[in-house]
Order: sequence, then structure tokens, then C-alpha cells
Amino acid sequence: MKCELCNKTIRPGEIAHGIRYGTADGETDVFLPARDSAWSVTCSFCGDMVLKLIYAKLKSKTSISINPALYKTFTQTR
Repeated sequence: MKCELCNKTIRPGEIAHGIRYGTADGETDVFLPARDSAWSVTCSFCGDMVLKLIYAKLKSKTSISINPALYKTFTQTR
């Protein structure tokens, strides 16, 4: 399996991150992935970078240090 951001091979036993889209069920407070939502798989390094970007956006007053080269690599893939 390969990371969808950096194309690094993810070997068996290595940590990987998976992302899907869907909706939240308000009654049971559970995430329901959409049926047509495929997993986006990233390696540990890229997954950590994506999580930092997400949490930085959610906590816009909190600044985090992101290596500009890594951010450039992330934005070029979008």
C-alpha cells in the first residue's frame, strides 16, 4: 500500500492514517461514513502533518510550527 500524499510504501506493521467522509448521526452521536467513501490512506508522517493542519484550522488562535517545505508538499497535492 502507498501513501496518497508522498507515495511512500507503507509496510505491514507500520502506522497508517485513514480518512473517510460521511455524516454525523445526531441522535446516537456516531459518525456514519458514506457508502461511496473510499479510504484515503497516508503514512504516519503525512497523517501527522494532516492532523496538525486540521487542528490548526480548528484552533485558529493556536499557532503550530510547520516546516514550510512540508506545507508546500501538502498544498501541491491538492
